[in-house]
Amino acid sequence: MADDPNSAQGEPKPWGMPPTRRGMSLGCQIILGVCAVLALIVIVLVISGYSAVQWIQQGAEATPASYPKVELSAAEELELQGLLVTLDRAQRNGNTFDATFAPKLLNEFVRRELQKQKDAGTNEIEGFEITSAGDGIRVRLTVKDKSSSQYVNFDITGDFSLENRTFDGRVDSVKLAGREAPWLVMWFVRSWVSAARGGNFKIENDPQAQKKLDEFLAKHKLLKREGDKFHVILDGARLKEDFVERTSGSGDSSDSGAGAQPLSE
Repeated sequence: MADDPNSAQGEPKPWGMPPTRRGMSLGCQIILGVCAVLALIVIVLVISGYSAVQWIQQGAEATPASYPKVELSAAEELELQGLLVTLDRAQRNGNTFDATFAPKLLNEFVRRELQKQKDAGTNEIEGFEITSAGDGIRVRLTVKDKSSSQYVNFDITGDFSLENRTFDGRVDSVKLAGREAPWLVMWFVRSWVSAARGGNFKIENDPQAQKKLDEFLAKHKLLKREGDKFHVILDGARLKEDFVERTSGSGDSSDSGAGAQPLSE
């Protein structure tokens, strides 16, 4: 006699009872699938978070990055001296500084200004270089960590413009100690850049960094790449304020123009 279709393994079942189902219901499969995906996301985030922490912790180096020496022609040196004197007058008199630089001239201009600030003990930046990179720019920056006497060497590619606190730009890559930033770090960087486009220049939980950023934005009225040159406009009042603060301890502001030969009016 054939087995009853309502029985399992030939065992009789009460009449009207639904047949025994083998395997998992569709609802259980969906729930388990969602749990598996969530678990995978958590694992990826933990691994990415660990990679980001490791990237930051290993970003400090014992030595600063090397920067090529800028060789200027006699005409370029004369142009640079004029720009340094113009900046010196702007700092002393509170005038707006407005200049357009070729990349090579800008790098040497910044290097000499940073050296003056470093000599006065008011600067932690050890090196700077900006160059063209495809349809954007590459910025290399070295900052000294005073607490550990180590150096953080940034290498950033992208493009940007800043005009009266209005920011536009992108970040293509960020490197520390020659290592590419993990995707989680890049996500945070690009999220911050996206917020900055809307005028939100907030740095959470770091008042000192926020203060420095606000001072930078107040001083730099325009930073923009125009063709193969860079246009820079600095606020005169902020320049004078920084100049007075930097020179007030010495009681003599005559060294502010070090490295620049006075030009006749």
